[in-house]
Formats: sequence, C-alpha cells, structure tokens
Amino acid sequence: MSTLKTNNIEHLDASTPSIQTTIGGGTILAGVSTVSGALNVGSGTSISSPATNTLALGTNDVERLRITSTGLVGIGTDNPDEELTVVGSIKAVGSSDPNIRVSSTNTAYNGSMRLNTTNNTLEFFTRYAGTYYTNNLVLKQGNVGVGTDNPTKALQISQNSDCAIRIDANNSNANARTWEIIVGGNPSNNAEMVFRTRQDDGTGGSECVRFTRSGVIKLPDGGGVDFSATGDASGMTSELLDDYEEGTWTPNITSSGYTLSTTSGYYTKIGNLVSVHFQVKFSAIGSNNASAAFNGLPFNSSSAFHHAGVCRESTAYGDIFVAQVTAGNANVAINSMDGVVNGDNAIFVTARNYNAQITYFV
Repeated sequence: MSTLKTNNIEHLDASTPSIQTTIGGGTILAGVSTVSGALNVGSGTSISSPATNTLALGTNDVERLRITSTGLVGIGTDNPDEELTVVGSIKAVGSSDPNIRVSSTNTAYNGSMRLNTTNNTLEFFTRYAGTYYTNNLVLKQGNVGVGTDNPTKALQISQNSDCAIRIDANNSNANARTWEIIVGGNPSNNAEMVFRTRQDDGTGGSECVRFTRSGVIKLPDGGGVDFSATGDASGMTSELLDDYEEGTWTPNITSSGYTLSTTSGYYTKIGNLVSVHFQVKFSAIGSNNASAAFNGLPFNSSSAFHHAGVCRESTAYGDIFVAQVTAGNANVAINSMDGVVNGDNAIFVTARNYNAQITYFV
C-alpha cells in the first residue's frame, strides 16, 4: 500500500483511486472515481452512478434524485419519463408541504401547488400569512374547478362571495373598464345571475341585466332591448324597447249623479304605448245620461293629442259608445256615438255592464 498526504488529503492506494480527507478538511483539485460506484459524502448521503452516464443522489440511505443519460430528472423515481418527473405520497395541505411548492422569500406570501396523482387531479393552492386556501384551481379528468375539488363540468366555479367572475378591460377608458358576473353566491339574491359594470377603481357600479331562477330576465330602469340593427322608417325616433308592464287599475267615476256598483280594469304597457280595458256597471245615472267620465288610469297620457277607443254595452243588442282619453292626464270618458251631450244614439242604463278598450301614448 502506498500513501500520499497533501493538505490533509490522503491517497490510500495508488491502484485503487479512492480519496479521503482527514480532520480539518481539504480541497480536491483532481477528478475522483470509486470502485463501488458510490461516494459517501456524509452520514446516509451519497452520490452514485447506478448505470452508465447516470447520476443519483441519496439521503438516509435512499435514492432521492436521478438524472438519466438522456438528461431526464426524476425525484422519488429511478425511471423518469419526462424532463422532470416527481413521484411521492400525497400530503395534507397545512400539515406539511405539498409535492411541489413554489414560494417567495417572504414566508407570509407563499404560493403552493399540489399534485394529486391518486385521483387523476391537479390542484393549485395559495397561501397567505401561513394559511392555505384550498381548491383555488383544480383540474380533474378534463374539468376545471375554482373553489371546488370535484368539478363535474368543463368549468365549475363555487365560492361564497357575491362576485364569481370579474373581467377588467386593460385600457384607459375609466368609465367602463370592469365587468362582473354575480352568480348566486349570496343567499340574499335567491340564486340569481346578475351582470354588472363597474367604474374606475371597481367600487359602485351599475346592474346591466338579471336572470332569475325561474327564467325571468330583468332590466334596470333606463335599460332596454335595442333594435337598431333592423330596418328604419323615415320617421323613426327610437329603436329601444325600454319597458313592459301589465296589471290592474280601478276606474273612479267623476260625473255628477253617477255611482258604480261594480268596476274593474286591466292594462298592458309596451314601451310608451298603453292599452287599457275596463268594465263598469252603474247603480245610479246622472242627468247627462250619455256621457260618463272617470279617472284613475295607470299612466298619464301624452299631452300631444286625445286618444279614442270603443265601448260596448254587454246586452243582446250591445249599444256602442266612444271612449276617449284626455290629453295630458289620467282621465277617460265614455260618450254616445254622436259625440254630443245627451245624444240620441244611446244612453246609459243601470245594472248593465259597459266594456271599454282604448290605447294611448304616454
């Protein structure tokens, strides 16, 4: 046996190229090879070449990392089939580190990724101030989940806040650069879907459209359906359908000497056009027995002009009267056909129903 000692480096055998350092350490400037194929660099740690052109690192007497002859890297596996292959047991989030973790130097703002191989699921987690927020993003069997670990649709979002989806336009238009879709996260909105725009810093904002659970579409005041893509007549002034409403109203007699035994009314409003239907029965009739006036229309009429309709007595003969909505107010009148007071075409009779229909602008 020959021995060479230089700066605390001892060459034990010239025929066996092994090198050890004595107490105090030293610097090795020459290449090193081993007979057994492994170089122990500490208690339980090793560097080895288990195959030709293959490098392996081990701790606790177990191989941990391998680089193959083709440059593939494996962690927890001796047979990597990708540039980086990681194999390991699944660890509970919060109790220990996940399989793969990427963190900033500030420990209060750690971002983490967890790979769940047992359920064919890829899960991404974030951590803030040491607390993990689970189910930030989950990829499972081709489905994407946000806030859920078991997505069953191509995209499934589940969370407790009002705003499920928010889209910001990256431009200088400060008046309309943020859009939000509110999806039933808050029990107070009764599982409705709301589309809303916000302004500037995202505070405030206006609701654009709402879809109820029963399939009803609601528009805010001032909103409507724009038909501007259709053909236009020469006198067109608007193509916005901005209102639809239907309901009941009560005709109230205003003519002297008249009283009503029964009365009812209905209306439908489409845009600025109102159609009213009503029925009255007189229990007493005034001296002007061919003209009766009422108020109580659901909307004031346009002040541009009067509007005319028709009224029919509900008997076998069915006397016909003219109905008229006065311009600029909520009054309606029924007159005899000749349009004069006490006309000779028809007069009102007690205990008979009179049915009127008229359409007017507001």
